[in-house]
Amino acid sequence: MAICVLDAQTLKVEIVNDSFIAVAGKPRKKILGNFYWDTFPEARSYYESALAGAISDGNPYTAREAERKVIRNGRQETVYMTLVYAPLKDTAGKVKKVAVWVMDNTLQVSQRQKVEESEKFARTVFYNSPVAKLVYTGPEMFLHQANEKMLEIFGKGDSIIGMPIMEAAPELKETHLFGAYTKVLSTGEIHTQTAARIMFIKNGLPYYGYYDYTYKPLYNAKGRIYGVICTEEVIARNKLQEAEQNMRGAVELAQLGTWSIDVASNGLIYSERLIEWFGYDPAAQPYNEVIPILLEEDQQRVAKAVAWGLNPESGGIYDEIYTVIHPKTGKKRILLLEKIEKWLRDYHKDKIDP
Repeated sequence: MAICVLDAQTLKVEIVNDSFIAVAGKPRKKILGNFYWDTFPEARSYYESALAGAISDGNPYTAREAERKVIRNGRQETVYMTLVYAPLKDTAGKVKKVAVWVMDNTLQVSQRQKVEESEKFARTVFYNSPVAKLVYTGPEMFLHQANEKMLEIFGKGDSIIGMPIMEAAPELKETHLFGAYTKVLSTGEIHTQTAARIMFIKNGLPYYGYYDYTYKPLYNAKGRIYGVICTEEVIARNKLQEAEQNMRGAVELAQLGTWSIDVASNGLIYSERLIEWFGYDPAAQPYNEVIPILLEEDQQRVAKAVAWGLNPESGGIYDEIYTVIHPKTGKKRILLLEKIEKWLRDYHKDKIDP
């Protein structure tokens, strides 16, 4: 502790230790025996009244980690100091001396500011991240923090922060999330899941989404795991996959046949049912070579209809009735052709990009 002692009447320095000289950055001869404010004029405007008050009322004065500009070794520096004026009284209670205690806190304050700045930066990145992020803590899986993107996924407000997630979103009890969290908490192993199908309740209705997420352990100062940080991203492409799966299920249920054209190559993809109806798989041929399987009177009309359906100006709308002849059995089938792209877009207009 840097210490010097002043006479309460003259404010001349009577005692000074080496630590005070080091903190002051002034030679001993400039301090010892001199008027206190002559030695430290840069501090006079800040503390002259405080020193006078400590002498007059006999009560100590303390300034903690005060930011000040001081002259050290002939140079001005910005420092943080804890300063105490402690009155020393005689047996009659009169203040005779004042002990000045000084502690240089510049290093500690600087380190703390760096930590605070780092934490502020981390919080800014966390809360403004375009990726959903949250922090779980404790064996109960408390939702410690969650950014706006994550709350959007939950379909809930920030009132759920601080709650066990299985209480805030009870629908998650049926998922694997708690088991994955518990494993990371106990082993410290990072857990990654891709395209996980998870149900949330939004506006009272179940909502299924697909998510890539990662659980990473969080360690305290003692190296013990106390929680998990989760980053989660919605997988938009799986919405389309789910829509297509629903479409295929509906097609099978209705016992429909389907085919599609690769516009760039004119290649064809046929469903199993359509291959059965046609009597062979024409996928290796361009669609214009498949036309002859139709009755002769239908060929030109259907070819024009297909060509028009591929034109953006058509709006994806056409339907034709035509007859196909099985090449082996000679059996005729009358088929209704509708462009399935339009049906798929209408059926899933809220789920996929047209």
